[in-house]
Amino acid sequence: MLQIKERKVKMEIQFTPIVTQKQASKLAKVAEKIYYDYYAGLIGEENIKYMLAEYQTANSVIEQIRTRKHNYYEIEYILSGSCKLIIQEQSYILSSGDIAIIPTNVIYQAIPNNDSIMINLKIRRSTFDKVFINLLSADTLISAYLSKTLYSKGYRSAMLIHCGNDEYLRNIFLLMFNQELEKKAFYQYMLEGMTITLFTYLIQNHSENIEMSNQMLSLIHISEPTRRSYIS
Repeated sequence: MLQIKERKVKMEIQFTPIVTQKQASKLAKVAEKIYYDYYAGLIGEENIKYMLAEYQTANSVIEQIRTRKHNYYEIEYILSGSCKLIIQEQSYILSSGDIAIIPTNVIYQAIPNNDSIMINLKIRRSTFDKVFINLLSADTLISAYLSKTLYSKGYRSAMLIHCGNDEYLRNIFLLMFNQELEKKAFYQYMLEGMTITLFTYLIQNHSENIEMSNQMLSLIHISEPTRRSYIS
């Protein structure tokens, strides 16, 4: 009688810091393979070439590593699949349609699951000051959070919004992504308008689906005198 014994292999994942040009070059080659294997059918070859040349060369990887702090917000949108988000040593799971708003100077790690697709938006702080003045002064949780992260030193909490499969949000993110890729005339104005639409829509429809990292929701409260100073 033949006996077959199962052998369980424990797979360990190790993260190696990228510190040399040679390591950055290897990472760039991996990025190129991933883009062509998983994104060709979604964004096309011309857009892949643009993304690789703009963001995934060895030099751009080194530059991103050296610049640890950024003067912009990052918005991670899960287009499909799911993602593990690590913020200040705490882990959160985001599913398709979910959004994470990461304020300036917050170090985080996004680990998408196999075949998952994410869209990353970067919005400068100056954009909020210029475009969002009315939105920042509104009496909503999202507005208070944006005001807190813009004007309070040392605030290090991300906002996670569980939106489900909201088709309207999906279309907004895809339109913004295409605007950035194509860079047609006046695309900056289109992006600014879409960003206002995005946040206004979130306030209208998903204010009840918010999760905060590291801090309680009550800590976001902005006093009325402080809020008035943003308006003036």
